[in-house]
Amino acid sequence: MKPALLVLIFFVTTLFVESQNSNIILASYNLRYENNYDGNNSWQNRVDLVKELISYHEFEIMATQELYVNQINDLLNMEGWSYVGVGRDDGINAGEHSAIFYRNDLFSRPLKQL
Repeated sequence: MKPALLVLIFFVTTLFVESQNSNIILASYNLRYENNYDGNNSWQNRVDLVKELISYHEFEIMATQELYVNQINDLLNMEGWSYVGVGRDDGINAGEHSAIFYRNDLFSRPLKQL
């Protein structure tokens, strides 16, 4: 998790240096991993509400915790979003991710995957 936090700090610092007159809407969001035993609180019952919340608050950068790859892909279905982050089990895709999502239209160059 430390590399992702360092990337976020650097990224946000860089944004403020490059554009001192802009405000950035940044969120940290523990979305809970997908668990088949969550019943009414299962990911499939939450995903649309999460997307609505992101849209309503107009987040521009969103740091997330506990996401599996399929949950990341669900959020990437929102138009105009990308992310950086890796799974903690293998450093690629396996296990929970602490992914940082960002709006594509707000940045002049894409972030590279860690």
